[in-house]
Amino acid sequence: MRTYRAFFSHESDPVLVKLGFSKRVLILGPLGLLSLGAWISGLLLAAVDMAALVFCPAGYTSIAIGSLNIACAVFTPEIRCWELSLSGHTSLEEDNVIAANHDQALLRVLDRQITVNTPPELPCVLS
Repeated sequence: MRTYRAFFSHESDPVLVKLGFSKRVLILGPLGLLSLGAWISGLLLAAVDMAALVFCPAGYTSIAIGSLNIACAVFTPEIRCWELSLSGHTSLEEDNVIAANHDQALLRVLDRQITVNTPPELPCVLS
């Protein structure tokens, strides 16, 4: 079972962020963050990786880039939550969902979501 955090916005559908370690970011680095939709953090990590290539001594370049990728892989959920909050999405602490996969988590979020713009139910004429 995986834990997801739900983010809501008035302009878009709910967004789920899987909490936990990201293997994609560990392997791909900034490209992994970009593929997850974390544009600001992905571009910042790419800039820091390029600075490490230029300014680190030859023996320490791979260590510096590898440690940056490990740190970003560990904190990927927090990075994505920060970027979603920057774009206007909101989340509550009780919006965490535990499910086997992304589709089941989305169904559980949509089942709990209360719509406030529905008209009141009219009484039945026959009763």
